[in-house]
Amino acid sequence: MYRLLRFAGPGKVEIIESQSVALQPGEVRVRTLFSGISAGTEMTAYRGTNPYLTSVWNPGIRLFQQDLREPRLGYPLDGWGYSEVGEVVEVAAVPDPVDEGKDAGRPVKVGDTVWGIWGHQSEAILPAKTVAGHQLPEGMDPLAAVFVRVGAIALNAVLAADLGVGSTVAIFGQGVIGLLATRFAV
Repeated sequence: MYRLLRFAGPGKVEIIESQSVALQPGEVRVRTLFSGISAGTEMTAYRGTNPYLTSVWNPGIRLFQQDLREPRLGYPLDGWGYSEVGEVVEVAAVPDPVDEGKDAGRPVKVGDTVWGIWGHQSEAILPAKTVAGHQLPEGMDPLAAVFVRVGAIALNAVLAADLGVGSTVAIFGQGVIGLLATRFAV
């Protein structure tokens, strides 16, 4: 059994239990050590204001638009979360040779501490390739690794701004991503 955070409806959160299942070839089981709850995405799901509940993303104009049809998502919402750190506790046999491409990363083994996206749950079954190369460096505090993904978002925003020495920067929103972007801009 493992536990999972569920947004049951606006203003209602539950911890539910779910049955663990056997791994399939090429999968790993990760026991969650830390899971960062977003003050943005997850809080809007909690409040019932997340745009994915009421709107659709229009890539042409890069905005959400009200969707008069049925919303894409509805309650209950399980598996939300995108800043997890955990320990690999089981690895199933990998049927094919590991891809040796530049993004393949180091193969995952039992005992590795990894970061990734698997939602707010006490364990997750993931394709081994999704956490290959996501092992924490020796001595890194696993709690700090919760910020890897949001740190990448903040860094990409700063890089996209193409700042130079002496640039003036205004960053609106000082949640986790805004604070990280501010530090990167400095």
